[in-house]
Amino acid sequence: MPGQTFSVRVLGLHEDGEWCAIALDMSLRGYGATFEEALDELRDAIEAQVSFAVQRNTLDEIWIPADPQYVELYQQARQKSMRQYLERKDDGVGADEEYAASDMPLPRATKHRFESLA
Repeated sequence: MPGQTFSVRVLGLHEDGEWCAIALDMSLRGYGATFEEALDELRDAIEAQVSFAVQRNTLDEIWIPADPQYVELYQQARQKSMRQYLERKDDGVGADEEYAASDMPLPRATKHRFESLA
């Protein structure tokens, strides 16, 4: 379908000086010193899982929901982020933050690569 995009909800948790990015719709994780680094690692994990599912024709196994507690934290972080954005106080995710919320689009180039594998 032309123009259709897909995104994955991501919760970032900052613990013990490291960020963990959790794909709530896929129950995958990425880690890094910053939230952005954790997102990069998570993006690689998502691409690998989707690629594997396409190759094995197991697309139903892509979507494994994370624990509901993480979904609740995502919603709280998303609301805080939106409030900061609307109040024009959005400076990105700081090292002193405990949680962060993001939506990660599935890269369009990935879609074409997966189509060639099918």
